[in-house]
Amino acid sequence: MKFEIVKNKKDVPIEQVMALLKESYWANSRPQEVVETSLEHSDVYYAINSDTGEAIGMGRVLTDYATNYYLSDFIVEETCRGTGIGTTLIHRIVNDESVAKLRGIILTEHRHASLTWEGFIPNTDRCMVREAGTNEKPPMDTDIENFEVVRFSKGIHFEDVMTLMKESYWGNQRSEETVYNSIANSECFCAVAKDTGMLIGMARVITDHAANYYLCDVIVDEEYRRHGVGRNVINAIVTDPELGPLRGILLTRDAHGFYEKFGFVREPRKCMERPRADQKAAEAAQLLHRK
Repeated sequence: MKFEIVKNKKDVPIEQVMALLKESYWANSRPQEVVETSLEHSDVYYAINSDTGEAIGMGRVLTDYATNYYLSDFIVEETCRGTGIGTTLIHRIVNDESVAKLRGIILTEHRHASLTWEGFIPNTDRCMVREAGTNEKPPMDTDIENFEVVRFSKGIHFEDVMTLMKESYWGNQRSEETVYNSIANSECFCAVAKDTGMLIGMARVITDHAANYYLCDVIVDEEYRRHGVGRNVINAIVTDPELGPLRGILLTRDAHGFYEKFGFVREPRKCMERPRADQKAAEAAQLLHRK
């Protein structure tokens, strides 16, 4: 079968997309309105039958174009599976210049060989998921008289964001350009001191505004930790009218207990991660040094 992989093809009929998703176990009952919104806020890669022009496979990418991407709704039409379409599709996605150097995350019931070939590895320790429709009431922290949680705005100084990032173990080497682009392509929730207007905590959300969000860069200024700042930032996200009903995904090294209070659960079976290009280079250098 002849096919081609195209990105963000606008004239793919929504009926073809719905037909593909009907074959999935995770989105077979997703309303068309939700699907349309998710497509609008994602980069969508289609496998197109060269003879008929029909979409026979797809994958959606949620990304900030700077640090991370989440691969979602990766599916090939059942009658076309085993023909190399999925392998070609995943190769096209992970090597696209917009995400090739970023960290990739995917949740899957099956660890396909094509994902392993493209550098995805099982992530059994760090992944947590808050399923769509989670009704568990998160803990509210009432000690917020000295700060407020707001969406990122022009009143928040970029220098304050860089100062926070320098305190993290994962983002302290990011360039100003990377941080700026990550903020520009995310929903940012910020804890701001009421007396000074200084940024004292933040979290970023990469989302399609319809089905999923990826939570990252959760950090609180060292001076303000253990004062409820982090709890209130996460509470604002999971109770947000738009984000709250969606499925949330995050990676954490050692804060599982904290996020469990907000309905996130450990997901050791489904998560696969494709490390960032700089991370893979660092690991390779370490191996060479050991030799």
